[in-house]
Amino acid sequence: EAIQPLAGKVPLILSHNGTNPRVFRRVGPPPYLPFRLVYAGTFGRVNHLDFLLEVAKYLLPWRGIEVWLLGDGSERPRLEAAARHLPNLRVFSPVPPEELPYWLSQCHIGVSTVLPARILATNAASKFYHYLANGLVVGLNYGGWQAEVLSAYQCGFSAEEPPLFAEKVLYYYFHRRLWWESQACGRLVAERFFDQKAIGQQLLEKIRTFAEDVRAGVASASAADGGV
Repeated sequence: EAIQPLAGKVPLILSHNGTNPRVFRRVGPPPYLPFRLVYAGTFGRVNHLDFLLEVAKYLLPWRGIEVWLLGDGSERPRLEAAARHLPNLRVFSPVPPEELPYWLSQCHIGVSTVLPARILATNAASKFYHYLANGLVVGLNYGGWQAEVLSAYQCGFSAEEPPLFAEKVLYYYFHRRLWWESQACGRLVAERFFDQKAIGQQLLEKIRTFAEDVRAGVASASAADGGV
């Protein structure tokens, strides 16, 4: 939406961040218990991790469910303080990128949260693509195009209120076959639509086509100026 006013005025090429499905892939099935939610990313105010703290509170009665926060940021001290009062919440330091697929493979649902602002729902956080490729069901607290992808391909869910989000988590917790089928769908979506290699090739082809069009336009203009 931010660049919509430029449409038709200047050349625009939009592309997904994507993921590398040859790197981000499930290294093995996760443990049956605990059933784990994971947020892997920045601990900033805009990431609205208070939402996930509320979800963790709703899930406290189910001792077989854990919430993992994996990352760093300005909100880390506050999250660590909250974790001392929530036995189902664990906060981990960031891990090297090459180790992230192993950590994600220990979990069942990958979570992406942002503050409730419409413009933020248009984001394309790398974690969204990595979760899909790594065989996690994806849970969002916002709508927009990512929520539409999850709904269309039945590989996750969107819920903007913590109680409803927790309810959807519990549905997967009690229906493991559905979880298995959904994460498999997500993996296929990542391979088909969000492979960085394919995205890069498509982007390169668009750039080449644009460059050829520019050269052709310059040549035509030069010929016209020369009276040819």
